[in-house]
Amino acid sequence: MDIDKLDELSEIKISKKKKGNERILEFIKNISNPHIFKVKDKIVKIEFTNNGVSAEDSITNIVSNIYR
Repeated sequence: MDIDKLDELSEIKISKKKKGNERILEFIKNISNPHIFKVKDKIVKIEFTNNGVSAEDSITNIVSNIYR
C-alpha cells in the first residue's frame, strides 16, 4: 500500500444536512478505502470484530443469507 496515496480525512466532503446513515454512505462513496486513511498525516486503520467475527465475514454472511 502506498501511504502517499491514502486519502486525507479533512479532504473528504460530507454534507452536514444529511442524516447519520446517509452521511456514512456518502463517506464510503467519497473515500477510496474507508478502512485506512490519514488524519493530519497520521495513518488511521479501522478494524471491526464482533465476538471474533470480522466486518468482512459479517457482511459476507448477511449477503449470503439474502441471496440464498
